[in-house]
Amino acid sequence: MMFKTIILTILLSIAQFASAETAPAKPAVDEPKIAKLETSVEELIVKKKEYSSALQEYASAAKANPQVPYYRDQYAILQRVIKLKKLLAEETNAEKWKSYAVAVRAYYYSKGYYSESLEIDMAAAARFDTVDFAVNVLETLLLTGKNEDAAKFAASKQFTEKPARYKTLEAVILARTGKIEDAMNAIKAIELEPKANAMSYFDLARVYSAAGDKEKALSNLKILMEHTIPSEQPIIQSMIQRSAEYVPLQNTEELKAVLAAQSKITQSGCTGGSSCGSCSMKDKCASSK
Repeated sequence: MMFKTIILTILLSIAQFASAETAPAKPAVDEPKIAKLETSVEELIVKKKEYSSALQEYASAAKANPQVPYYRDQYAILQRVIKLKKLLAEETNAEKWKSYAVAVRAYYYSKGYYSESLEIDMAAAARFDTVDFAVNVLETLLLTGKNEDAAKFAASKQFTEKPARYKTLEAVILARTGKIEDAMNAIKAIELEPKANAMSYFDLARVYSAAGDKEKALSNLKILMEHTIPSEQPIIQSMIQRSAEYVPLQNTEELKAVLAAQSKITQSGCTGGSSCGSCSMKDKCASSK
């Protein structure tokens, strides 16, 4: 998954919020207000495509609550996303276009706006035709319930080498299109390692869910949560909660326990800057070794 390790870091660094790695923590006292605001913003962006109105929502909240940084930060991030969307329509340099697309997609996934990501994913796959961008398309199609479209897209691709994530997404397609036995056989043949292939466990959980094996579905979701870095866990939690397979489990103690699983992965202190050499954390960071 391309948003892994870069979610919001790209957006924040582009917007020159170099000190931030993820979205600012939401103050507990403001959580009800924030939840209500985010519901309104999502409706404006996803359903009405009114990005300017969504931006104004954040602006109004920031003005009314100057003591809460969250609103100002979200305003600045969305303002930058709007600019990047405009650049996507104009940019002719392939590498710049790719960086803008990755950043905007990261924003959509951080918010759970998967349907908004589809146009970008399809455009990126058409421009670059790589297995990584194909993974993005399959991921988004399946998250938005477009199972037949996912099957057609996968059938149109002939990659000689497929990473584990591509294979597990293919298994989800099989399960979602009624080929449960084929899906089960497919996942048995895929070699996975939790730290390297964490998102594939999300796919395995969906296959087991389709097969009616709730226990294995939940155990695989727990593996996913345990092997997701702490700053990205809220994004994965949202992805699980928004997935059709787990709607019946919402508000159950079993799913709550999975979503509360602690990460076994150490959070990096990387600021997402342009150079390890100039970073004040370089002597403590494994990435610069």
